Formats: sequence, C-alpha cells, structure tokens
Amino acid sequence: MFAAKDSNVVPLDDAKIEGFSTVKKKHHSDPVTESKVENEEPEKKKKAVQKLQQVTLMEVCSEGFEEHSDNTFLRFVVLHIRKAQLKYVRTFNAGKSSKWSGVPNQVYDRIVTAADLSSDKGMCFCFLYSTQRESDFKLMQFKMNNCGVGEVGEVLEPVFLKKTLGNSDVPILEHKRPLVYIPSVTKLLNKFPVVKFMDVSVVNFGTRFFLLKGMHLHIQSATMEDPICTGYMCDRQQIKTAEGTPCGCLVQSDRCNVVLSCTVFVKSQEGEQLFSVKNFRSWVFTKLLCGNSLSDLVMKADFNDDESFDQMRRHLSIIVDYVNANGGWSVIGWFRVGMLQDAADSSQDLPRNQTELIAAETVSPHISRLCPTEIDIRELQQFQLPKKGFAVSDVAQAQGCI
Repeated sequence: MFAAKDSNVVPLDDAKIEGFSTVKKKHHSDPVTESKVENEEPEKKKKAVQKLQQVTLMEVCSEGFEEHSDNTFLRFVVLHIRKAQLKYVRTFNAGKSSKWSGVPNQVYDRIVTAADLSSDKGMCFCFLYSTQRESDFKLMQFKMNNCGVGEVGEVLEPVFLKKTLGNSDVPILEHKRPLVYIPSVTKLLNKFPVVKFMDVSVVNFGTRFFLLKGMHLHIQSATMEDPICTGYMCDRQQIKTAEGTPCGCLVQSDRCNVVLSCTVFVKSQEGEQLFSVKNFRSWVFTKLLCGNSLSDLVMKADFNDDESFDQMRRHLSIIVDYVNANGGWSVIGWFRVGMLQDAADSSQDLPRNQTELIAAETVSPHISRLCPTEIDIRELQQFQLPKKGFAVSDVAQAQGCI
C-alpha cells in the first residue's frame, strides 16, 4: 500500500523548489520593507565607495605600501601613450643602496605615462603593459569611451615595482584591475591644484607634469593635416612622417581623417609668454573647432581651397579669443629636464664618472590637453566650423566673440 502510494509522488527538483520559494516571497512581501531595502541599496554602494582611500604617488612608492595597498586608489591624468617600437625598453632596478642597475630587453606593448593629480609637485609615473592582451584589458574603459590622452582616471590598488622607466625618475606602477575612466575632465580640473611650469622650487631634473589655469593662447600656422591613424587613444598627436609610425590607440575609427596642427604660444594673464609648442596636434582641440562637422568624413583636401582655409582660421581665432576673454585656458602637459656634463669638466676631458652633471637650461614642453578653464564647452558651439554644404553665418558679427 505504502509502496504504491509513494510511486505516484513526483519529486521536486531544486529549480522548482527555488521557483516556489520566489513566488512565496513575492506573494507575502511587505511593500514597506521593499521600499526600505530599495532605499538602502544606494547607501550601501555609497559606503562601499567611501571605503576606498585616495593615496599619492609618494605613498605608493614608499617602503611597505604594498602590504596595505588593498582598497586604495591613485587619481591621475594621461599624458602620453606610446606603442612599442623596438619591442623592448630598458628599465632600472632601485636598490637599498640607492644604486641603479640596468635591466635590458624588457618586453612591452604599450607605455602609458601619467601624472599624480593629488599634489602640486608635478610627479609622473607610468604603466608598462607587456602584451596586446594586457593593454586591451587594462585600458578597456578608456577604449570603450573613445578617449585617452589628456583624460582623467583612477588606478585601483597600485603597486610600485621598484623599477623606473629607463635611467630616469619615472617609477613603474603595476595594477591588476582595469583603469577607471572619469568623465567631465573640464569640471574636475578646477578642483585640482595648479602645477607650475618649470617651478624652480620643484624641478631639478627628470620628467615633470604641469597644470596651468587661466592661460591665454595665441595660435599660429594653423592647418588641417592627415593623422597617422584615425584612432582615439593617441589623440592623433604623432606627425605623419612614414608608414608604421607608432601611436597608442587600440581601436581604429572611420569618423574623421584630419587633425588640426598649429603652433601654440602659452601666455599668462599679464601677457608673459611661458613657452610655445610647434606642430601641436590634438583630437580634443580639433573637436573644439569643428564640433558636429567632424561627423562628416572630411579629408585634408577639403581645406585646400582658399575659402575653406580662411574659414577654418577665422573660426579658430574666434574660439581662442572668446575663451581668452572668459576665464582663459587650462593647459595640461609634461616636460623632461635632462642632465648635461659641466662645460668646465668637459673642456678638461675628464671621465664621465668624475664630472659634475647639471640640469639643462632649455626643455621641450609637450601639451597633452587644452580646454577652457571656466566656461562650458557648449558655449563654443555657436562659433564652431559649420558642416560642408550649409550656409555660413557671418562670424565677424558674432556677439561677444572677441
């Protein structure tokens, strides 16, 4: 009897039991409790984010930091991305005796040079990715957002490898998780401290970063040029000189085939010229000039005729002057102060290890990003270069542009 009765019972599998449990919970759920849980979720996430501790580059490079690196982050700005040329780079190990020993043939795919935004010391560091696969993984957020040079990000739980890039003061940091991309760079820059260019109290030698605010620009020799690629992460900064010229981008794009090239003079509000950069190229700066007109597939030849060439320069002049008169420009960049042999020692033909090295007096600054310091970029739309085929407004009569 019991055996026959048991044979008619259909056993419930785990999936069905879980399904019935879910229905039961929904049927007996309390609306007040559900509302409370929904309100608590953002708070939990907020508290989880607050657990992360921001650190400086000096802290990351200090002895014993790796032991306490969990749940820390370092905020940075990307200064430059370089793809492997010789497939290897020379790195140096830091020993306890402060002596450096070279490590040749360090294989790499990309080098990302960045700057610590937490202080005004202008300190730089780099990430050294060994393979294409590592680059894709570590830079995935920057790749997905079509950005790279000049953008702000965060590296989670960084670790100093006790190595520097070449015979320099640029430490190499390692991280296991992808870099975090932070949007709205212009708004963020206002919160970061000013880092002066060639500050004598900071600079002795090596690679340094600068962040200037409220600068006035003067632009010369502006032309539209062919980039070496149409990617994003190199920001089209490299000059097209030969096939195979390396750039840092990970993904090619078909959106635009030109980039603005010009000579930039950076001046203080009092009119003092700080430095100039020839052949400055930037995808970000090009978009400030062109706006939506870059959605057309344009070529260098489109700006060869006199009318288009003059129109481009006229709009560029208006935008630069408008920003100059309304808070000025923020300039992000870097430079390297090299070490030279003292001329007196050189004339005596002394061995290099017996001579005194002095800092070079001249440097070549590199600009990573230009953007307005105070005004919203959307204010520039009224002055941007119109699309081909559309009527051109009389820009000379634009209100408040000069």
